[in-house]
Amino acid sequence: MKKIHYLFILSLILVFIASCGTQKSATELAEERRMLIEKIENQQFKFIANYVIPMGNFRSRYLTSSYDVKVTKDTIYSHLPYFGVAYEAPWNPSESPLVFNSLDFDYSVSQGNRRGRWDVTIKMNDRFRPIMYIFSIFENGKADLVVWDASRQTISFRGEIEINP
Repeated sequence: MKKIHYLFILSLILVFIASCGTQKSATELAEERRMLIEKIENQQFKFIANYVIPMGNFRSRYLTSSYDVKVTKDTIYSHLPYFGVAYEAPWNPSESPLVFNSLDFDYSVSQGNRRGRWDVTIKMNDRFRPIMYIFSIFENGKADLVVWDASRQTISFRGEIEINP
């Protein structure tokens, strides 16, 4: 009988601890969603990459360093790693092909094919080769990025959008 009593008390304590977790209210979630949509439409967001998916025979992996893409109305700041095959020799082999600033780019936003998703396409016009960033941004702040480069294999990243940069 004592064992049942102790198990009952222990289960009550566990239920209490689990219910005390921080959960966001519906108004907080709606406010975060509104801020996310506003940042996407106003070209003011930061994508923080934490996982890379290269094409070909390269292994997907978690990123241990800080890599990101910062989008503003007049500049794209890209600081991403690259793993893959290059079809052309680079101009400067010591530089990463995805570390650059772009001042001339086309930016478009569209509603994704699923509810709560936005597709953002950014085409850099001032690079010596065509580069396109295609973001799939979800309402929970998670995002996928596909980098299309005419002279290299495509590479994808997973991460999140920083709401308060």
